[in-house]
Amino acid sequence: MDLVVNALFLKGSRENLSIILNKRSVKPYKDVYELPEFPLDFDHDASEVFKKVVKNDLSISFDEENVFQLDKRVKQGRDLRGERYSYPFVKYLNNIDCQPSIGEWVKVKEIKELAFDHGCILLEALGKFFYYMPGFEKAVAKINLPEIMGKANLSFEHESITFFGGTFNPWHNGHLACLNALLEAESPNSVLVIPDKNPWKVDSQFMGECRFKKYMELCQRLKNTPFAVYPGFFGKEDNNPTSSWITKVNIRRKNLLLGDDSFMDLPHWKNAKELIQALNCIYIVPRNTPINLLEKKIEQLAKEYPSLSLTLLPNHEFQDVSSTEIRKNFNI
Repeated sequence: MDLVVNALFLKGSRENLSIILNKRSVKPYKDVYELPEFPLDFDHDASEVFKKVVKNDLSISFDEENVFQLDKRVKQGRDLRGERYSYPFVKYLNNIDCQPSIGEWVKVKEIKELAFDHGCILLEALGKFFYYMPGFEKAVAKINLPEIMGKANLSFEHESITFFGGTFNPWHNGHLACLNALLEAESPNSVLVIPDKNPWKVDSQFMGECRFKKYMELCQRLKNTPFAVYPGFFGKEDNNPTSSWITKVNIRRKNLLLGDDSFMDLPHWKNAKELIQALNCIYIVPRNTPINLLEKKIEQLAKEYPSLSLTLLPNHEFQDVSSTEIRKNFNI
């Protein structure tokens, strides 16, 4: 088993947000970018190795400012070269313009693919930019992501955010219809799409798929919409049930957008009571559930949670099309 330190050096903001990357010269992933990587001895501290990288390879004095560590990467199959544990560190270089000896500066919005699970590591780091989400890092406070990712209207304080989560594999116009129905009905302050993996299926990142590439494809599909896409959970090794993070969101009014099937099953979700109590409103998109059953469930939850607002959204053009059919035809 190998131990390594992955270094994420960032600078700039918005469209100029950039990261140091290496382009691989050998297989696997020949000619694909990867994060700088440094060996770690079993008896050495990962943070000390990172400090040496800053001093030796960036030729700048190390300080603790704007430095934070990401989750340790240990999942079997994460690296085609064999069993390898990674300790990723992030340093934001504020007002520092250096020419690295360990790679080249690449604008984040221009990255097409990253080798191994390095796209997942970068997604976790980008999730730290969302000030209201769990795990937000002060080191990147007021540093904005490129418009295609974060959208300017979700960069700073809001009193209300509606979250729309799912695997979105693939994203299709049925999902977009759900969001448009929400905007037409309520026009909430902000909407954040939260892609995540399906805990009941094989993780696609271990089937040669770059998770960062999939994230950027979703951002591209939503480019001309007001909807931002949260990257933080899409790159995690662990599962992220809604109840594990919704109560920690630093927003006064937290709302969920759910399809009718998910809404009907909501009382059976993990820690459902705590989850529902944390919400201000649930928006329900009609689909295949008979209206009388939906109305009955709404009435039941309204009595159990009197402070919760429950809104059944208008019908939409894709609600009678099966999910399988929509997936076959992306643009149905």
